[in-house]
Amino acid sequence: MTTLRRTALLVLIAVATVIVISVGTAQASFSAKASLNASVATTTVTAPTNIKLSTSCSTYDLNVAISWTASTTSKVSSYTITAYDSSGSVLQTFSVAASTTSYSVSASRSYAGYGVRVTMTTRTSYGWTKESAKSAAISC
Repeated sequence: MTTLRRTALLVLIAVATVIVISVGTAQASFSAKASLNASVATTTVTAPTNIKLSTSCSTYDLNVAISWTASTTSKVSSYTITAYDSSGSVLQTFSVAASTTSYSVSASRSYAGYGVRVTMTTRTSYGWTKESAKSAAISC
């Protein structure tokens, strides 16, 4: 029985060797191309221009009227008016609609002594902003 086992083992090894040699390595090749034509538009956000402040004072009140020319930037969503004191600290902010080109506010006349300066900021629907330069100090 040992001879039979040896013969079967030799036949099995021979068959396995033939199978391994004849199979070889698998080969495959792939070829693909992709192209994309794209363009990106850029824009610059501009602050409002021709910002004009007019003030009037009474015994107790400081009245300020602000007017401006709207930004030429597309998709303006609003404007923010910011009042700063002489040290640069924010005193108050006002938000107005994109279609607005003037705004009036009254405050205590004591603000006239704070060296209040104003900026206008354009805000777009895509999150970009641009602030104008500060105005001259408001006085009575």
